[in-house]
Amino acid sequence: MNLPIDENLFEKGFCWGHFESTVDRGPRIRLNRAILRLFGKHKIKELWCYPGLQGPLLILCPPQYRLDYIKMVSEALHDEQALRLFVSPGQPIPVKQHGKIPLPAGCTGNRKITEGRQVRLIGIGFWFEVWAQEEWLNAVDDENRQ
Repeated sequence: MNLPIDENLFEKGFCWGHFESTVDRGPRIRLNRAILRLFGKHKIKELWCYPGLQGPLLILCPPQYRLDYIKMVSEALHDEQALRLFVSPGQPIPVKQHGKIPLPAGCTGNRKITEGRQVRLIGIGFWFEVWAQEEWLNAVDDENRQ
């Protein structure tokens, strides 16, 4: 999905890049040290978890930017997708010790987020998209072919 980009908002963004992780029991995602340092620098101790739309499994967004996320994404969605985003307004989740993030059932839905699964966290300004590793690689391959 190509989103319209608010350059002023993204100039201040701090979540950039991609990081690999693994889902462990719970299910939980364990954040790597680079993300933990980033969160420490920006004093982030909680994230809002949203179900993913189209490609990503889910979205992780710091609370102070969740309205920016909803606004930007809803402007680019079809009515049914936007309705789903607002009906499922997300859930706050703590960033636990050693960077473990518990994933609530309401955010994972029927997606296959299971123990041992490799995921990729893609930083997009003020939030992370969480993709299944194989789906991310397929999406990148498809993008490169076009």
